[in-house]
Parts: sequence; structure tokens; C-alpha cells
Amino acid sequence: MFWCLMFISLIGSHVADEILNGKTSQSTDFKDNRNSDKAVDGKKKSPCARTKALENSWWRIDLEGVYNISSVIFYTWGQWDKVQIYIGNSRENNGTNNLMVQASRCSPKPANTKVITCKPNLSGRYVTVFSREKITFSLCEVEIYGSKKEKLSGITSQSTDKQLSDSTSYSANAVDGDVNTCADAMADTEHHENPWWRIDLEGVYDISAIEIQSEDDLHDVEIYIRNSRENNGTKNSMCTANKIDKEGFWKIFDCNPSLAGRYVTLVSRNSTSLTLCEVEIYGSKRESPFLLIKKKKNWEGALNYCREKHMDLASILNDEDQAWAELEARDANTPFVWLGLRYTCTLGFWFWIEDHVLKFNRWDVKNKTEGCDTSCAMQRTEDHLWYTKPDNQKFNFLCATCT
Repeated sequence: MFWCLMFISLIGSHVADEILNGKTSQSTDFKDNRNSDKAVDGKKKSPCARTKALENSWWRIDLEGVYNISSVIFYTWGQWDKVQIYIGNSRENNGTNNLMVQASRCSPKPANTKVITCKPNLSGRYVTVFSREKITFSLCEVEIYGSKKEKLSGITSQSTDKQLSDSTSYSANAVDGDVNTCADAMADTEHHENPWWRIDLEGVYDISAIEIQSEDDLHDVEIYIRNSRENNGTKNSMCTANKIDKEGFWKIFDCNPSLAGRYVTLVSRNSTSLTLCEVEIYGSKRESPFLLIKKKKNWEGALNYCREKHMDLASILNDEDQAWAELEARDANTPFVWLGLRYTCTLGFWFWIEDHVLKFNRWDVKNKTEGCDTSCAMQRTEDHLWYTKPDNQKFNFLCATCT
């Protein structure tokens, strides 16, 4: 049996992260020399950014990108216990629609202390300091540490390709990095009922934000994220999004709660076309729980190999497991790959060899049989359906790994 050992290294805050910069703003300036950028000028002493003593006062920085924020250090004075900190991708309600950093994540406890360190463990584009009460607060310096969220790429498709006068508007135009060609080459579906556009990220990602440039309002656009292509991806979870308008026809969609998946699908429910000049998706990749072994073995040989070298033959318990299995299986050199699913003649049912009950499945109903000395193998291509195969056939196989 292969034992999985995990080593955890505890390191100080922001050791591997960079200090972040951006454009600052605030609700009011206490004096001409107390403007918002005094909080990011590299000086921890006066003059500081300072607001007037008004209700709903705020200071904000636009990081001009989506970041995983590991720590924020405030050099300040004033009534800090009456202040809240928000992080996310929305400017709506002065940023207070974003997630609030819990007081327990800041030390020392906010009061009249001069240095406050917060470890928010949140991601976003905007960091906002806000107070609903009639107070003034000063920020002599704000240091934000984090790492930029990865902008994702993948294989695109759409319901139809629009024929323009001198070219064709392909789905890939929405991820070509060129926002200036919208008038001539747009990912525009041609008068199709519920037109859709989809990207296969070729991996399972935690999606943090989706930014879209379009001349359309996109008020009727629905976003679906998860691991299925069924019904053009609309069987996946729908993103309940805060939509924020940005300069230059950009719209930012921030899913709440956040979603993870392989496919991102945009569907227009009430329009005859869907025009997307550019789509930028940000997120972080999850680790695959499986490893493809390109050796040809019968089912028992595959089981023994996985238990000796890794953990076990793969068990697929949900659609995310299936997505990872499909991605691994694409590189196989046999038409099927063995899974850790076996039929027992004695008890008359299918079972996962890791002792999981069979609930989720992707059986090809025409090729599912129940007989002695049979196990389950998944297609390498097409819909990656599951087939019943005799144990003595030799295929590549998927091992469960330590993630």
C-alpha cells in the first residue's frame, strides 16, 4: 500500500508575495495635501491620506487586476475600531458589496493603534476602507501583499459563426487579446435561439472573476460554470453575479458564491445574437487527483501497479472527478482506460475498490452488462462514457494520487 505523506511548511506573511500598487481614491480630502495617494507613497509618516469627518467616508485602491491578497498592513491613526475593510471586484456602494475582512483576521485589535496587520485570505481587484459613522480617519501608508490571479485560456466554441462582409466571426475572437477589432471581428452568434459561447479551460479552476468587453448591455446574459457540456453547458451551476460596468464597454461579473469548473458558458436568453469582443477569465487551477499510466495491463495488473506506485485505481465520485479523468484519458494510447470500478458476482452489484458506493456514473447504457470477471473502463475520446469490459483486456489506466 502506498502511503501519502503531506509536509506543511509554515512561513511568515507575504514571504513569496509582491507588494501591490494601483490607483487610489477617497470620498473627500481633508486638505489639499491629504489626498488618497499619500497612503501609497512609501512614507509611513505625515502627510497622510485623510478624509473629512463625514458619514460613509472611504478610501480605495484599484489594483488594476485580480489578486489573491495575503496580507494588508495599515500605518494609521484615528478611530480605527469604527472602520471596515472590504475586498472584491465591485465598486458598487463604494465597495461595500464586496466581502468584509473579519476583525479576527486583524491584529492588534483595531483601536487607536498605529499599525494594523490583516490577513484577509480573499481575492479581488479593489481594497476599500470604509466607515459609516461620522469620523475622520488617516492612512499614512497601506502595504498590500499578494499574487495575481491567473488569466485563463482554453478552447472556445459557439452556437454559430457569423459571416461578416470580408471575414468570419469565430468564437476564438473573444480570447485573442485584441479588444480593438470588435467592429470587424467579433465572437457574434448569428440569430440563433438562445445563442451561446463556451470555453473549455482544459482543467478544473476556481473562478474568481469574469471580465467581458461587449457593445451590448449583456443584461440578459446568463453565465454557467462547472464540468458538463450537456445542453450546451446550461446544466451547470449558474453564476449569481454582481455585474459592474467598467470603462470602455467592459463588464465585470463576480460570482457569489464563487464557482469552480472546466467549462464557462455564456447564454443570451432574450436576444437573437451574442456579441463578445473579449472575455477574460481569472482563477486558480485545482490539482488533478489522477495520473494516467500509459502501460497496457489487465484490470488486476493495473490495480496492483496503482497500489504499489501510487494509491489505488481511480474512483470517480462526482462530475469534477469525471472532468479530471476525461482530461487525463485524452492522452491514452488505448481506446479505453481502466477505472477502479468492479462487479461482484457474489453480491450482485458494482463497487469502487476504495469502498465508495456507486452513485455518480457515466455509463453507456448500451454497453453496461453485469457479469463475473468484469470491470469498468472509460472511453478515451468522444463523451468519455463508461463501458463494461472483461478483466483480461489490456488498457492504460488511471491511478489515484496524493494531491
